[in-house]
Amino acid sequence: THCISSAASDVYKRQVWEKLQAFPGPTLRSAIPDPLPQLQVHTVLAAEVNEDQAALFQRRLLATDALLQSQAHPTAAAFRIALACRCEEILAAPGPHAARIRALADYYASLGAQLPYQDSALPQPWDLPVQWQDLEAGSRLGRIIGDSVLGPTRIHLLELQKPRFSAHLCKGRSLSEIAAQHGALAASSGGFFLYSEADIEAPSKRGDPVGMLVSQGQVHSLPLLARAALWAPRDGPPRIERATLSGLRLHQGDWHCTVAGHNDPSTLDRAPTLFNRAWGPVSLDGWGPSFALVDHQVVSVSNGAQRIPLNGAVIALPKGHPLPEVGALRIGAPWHNAMAGGPTLLRDGQLQIERAPEDFAGTAPPITFSADETFDQNLLPRLGVGLRPDGSLVLACVDGRNLKHALGLTLHGLAELLRKQGCTQAMNLDGGSSKRLWVKDMGGVDLPDTEMVTAGASGRVRPVRSAILWYGGAQ
Repeated sequence: THCISSAASDVYKRQVWEKLQAFPGPTLRSAIPDPLPQLQVHTVLAAEVNEDQAALFQRRLLATDALLQSQAHPTAAAFRIALACRCEEILAAPGPHAARIRALADYYASLGAQLPYQDSALPQPWDLPVQWQDLEAGSRLGRIIGDSVLGPTRIHLLELQKPRFSAHLCKGRSLSEIAAQHGALAASSGGFFLYSEADIEAPSKRGDPVGMLVSQGQVHSLPLLARAALWAPRDGPPRIERATLSGLRLHQGDWHCTVAGHNDPSTLDRAPTLFNRAWGPVSLDGWGPSFALVDHQVVSVSNGAQRIPLNGAVIALPKGHPLPEVGALRIGAPWHNAMAGGPTLLRDGQLQIERAPEDFAGTAPPITFSADETFDQNLLPRLGVGLRPDGSLVLACVDGRNLKHALGLTLHGLAELLRKQGCTQAMNLDGGSSKRLWVKDMGGVDLPDTEMVTAGASGRVRPVRSAILWYGGAQ
């Protein structure tokens, strides 16, 4: 039962149990052939994502199978059967499949890699000592390196006593290029972006930011999803708060409206109400006119319900309310720099990880969070940011998917890490293969890789889509 998630279907559990009974005791390991290569993983995935992603997810799946096959622990053989059964079930089910296969590989890689450490007296990762190095005045870099009960651990902590930041779209530029241009102390990757979703439609494209992104007053992406965000006004300290369009005014020439509701039909009869993919694929009908937004562009108008864009929203208006024209909107908002991520990790010092209130539901991107079948059990590379009561900031960059140096953390583990550093407010940023940290005069300090690494780095690194520049000392 240890190897089967509580979310697994009855069919899957029965398949695993039947195969375990067929190969009892010490013969189990040698009796398993090579089930995964026989499955048409690449063929199925290539039909919904690009060729490179399909090949990547298949490589991760096979690397996980090889990891389990190499483990001496007897439970690893049961994990290997469960991996093959679940993979077969996912491929036979209606799509999309890519995000589920990716999460499946991470799930069993996490379970298998932890096996040698589970019964040890080693500490939790967040209880390992931190080695600090002073940077510029009011800032320092911490390193946590060692073995924990979750396996090898490698974490970098950037601490800023008087934090300032700016958010940026990378547009093909590296973190070092952007940091040098703006004279930053450090640079990290930022928020989520469209990656392996199966229904990306124009004007959205792969690589577009998901959630709010505001760069020095320029709004690149509106908060059409109610996600936790790190943001700051022009003159003021950073904050971590959930950002939405509710209460904000949209303008287009003489036309304007103020959004009052968020995925809430009860507000439709009296005020403009936003519906995104956490609500469903289509907005409500029978209430009045509506328009669809992607970023800050009106892409369609209708006198009834319409399909909700994957990375956008539909604003339903009360009957009689005029519609805007297709084209750009303007917004009055307090943000000068902002980067959305999510979910929230800490609120007032307490763990508070709630996906649904932050629109991690339905088919809202990224689907690996919205439809998480593993219930936050995957150890992954992570990036998170926290604020202490005194206003100082801690950025945590957690390496993972590296069997020699670092397995990674769950979201709850990331929250515990930031709480251990004295943070009372904290949020998750985009992790996985997108996680990156660059520090002035040191270069890249983390271990980025798209693969599950067993020895040396593969050399495959994913481009950074959005960046946060960090500044220390006084403004």
